[in-house]
Amino acid sequence: MFRPIFFLHAISSPNPLSLPSLKALIEEVFITRNDPRIAELAAERRAGRPKLTEHIELEELKRRELAEYESGFGASPLPAWFRSTETNKTEVPDLTDDKTTTFMWNWLEKDVSIDRSHVDMLRQVRITKDSDELIVSRAGRLKGVLAETMEGDADDWTNMGGEEVVEKKMEVEA
Repeated sequence: MFRPIFFLHAISSPNPLSLPSLKALIEEVFITRNDPRIAELAAERRAGRPKLTEHIELEELKRRELAEYESGFGASPLPAWFRSTETNKTEVPDLTDDKTTTFMWNWLEKDVSIDRSHVDMLRQVRITKDSDELIVSRAGRLKGVLAETMEGDADDWTNMGGEEVVEKKMEVEA
């Protein structure tokens, strides 16, 4: 359930993101979110001592998420019949879809407590690092819930860099 919540708090307006902007959000913020802690643990580690369990787990998480993004972010390695609701958390809310972002924005504005039934309403996609197309893995259940909205410009994550990324990470984590 962490992944949809992360992307929920990453939106800054009801306007959809462009695909390059969504990819930048994944690459520069989501996958690197634990880098400061990994660096801190590496700096604290004394020579000749093994890595702490936390350090190993964070590095493994980053490695798995990066491999998942390269092969199709949102692709679950488990067959559909085997996935429980908790392991089926690898899909990404489609932040390029105006209905999805508008719906998520309304949740933020109304401070709605999110649970699995809310996430199941959203359109979910798979994103591959080297492809310019989205693969809709679940259409969601928003059809008819919202009126059509006009497209707008949300934050452009493709132009984020340096201190701006750190500031945006801080906003997302808060």
